[in-house]
Amino acid sequence: MPAQTGVAIVHAVSATIGVAAALAIFRRREVRDGRPLGLLLVFAALWAICDAIELQLTTVEGKRRISQIQYFGVVSCSPFFVHAALELARLEARLTPAVLAGIWGMPPAAHLRQLQEGAR
Repeated sequence: MPAQTGVAIVHAVSATIGVAAALAIFRRREVRDGRPLGLLLVFAALWAICDAIELQLTTVEGKRRISQIQYFGVVSCSPFFVHAALELARLEARLTPAVLAGIWGMPPAAHLRQLQEGAR
């Protein structure tokens, strides 16, 4: 088995575990502020599965297209992490509208920039 296939299997398994953990978080309504953590796991799983697919693709065009989706997953993880950490540490008072706009404005801006670079 080629090394890239082994890595792809590890990514696929970790994506499955991440989605299962996110579903467990979403089902437990008594878990306080678990939604950002669950969504963090979903976007990390998106990154992992896209990386597994990219490793199996042979064309440059295919790798480029899946990398754009993968990039969206990676960029989205950071604000979910910050949001989840502040809520789980009971510091949600620091999540003012300005802070939320800054945190959540970065992924769309970064993704649009990446799409513009890819169009050149």
